[in-house]
Amino acid sequence: MYINPQNGFYYIVLPGDSLYKISQKFGISLEELIIVNNITAPYVIYPGQKIFVPRGSPPKPPSGGKIYIVKKGDTLFNIAKMFNVSVENIIKLNNLTNPDLIYPGQRLLIPAPSYSK
Repeated sequence: MYINPQNGFYYIVLPGDSLYKISQKFGISLEELIIVNNITAPYVIYPGQKIFVPRGSPPKPPSGGKIYIVKKGDTLFNIAKMFNVSVENIIKLNNLTNPDLIYPGQRLLIPAPSYSK
């Protein structure tokens, strides 16, 4: 199946994610998510895997914030320092369940510096 990135976006699977949770998070059907990504039974996904979310749009950062794509070797501490924000606020804004696990390609919302104080 051809995927048109203009009709959706790529999501990096996080620890604890399931296809069901991803479908609910972005308001699409579980069946469509499975079909578009050509996932077969037993429908296993893994952290760091790239999943296409059709017809959706990724969450937007708060006013004055940014989007950052994690690169190899990044840590939340270094990312927070780079943008002059707190690690805690990056964790909260992105609902990170395990802040020690971030993946290259993962999309992080970065709060505006004033939001972090």
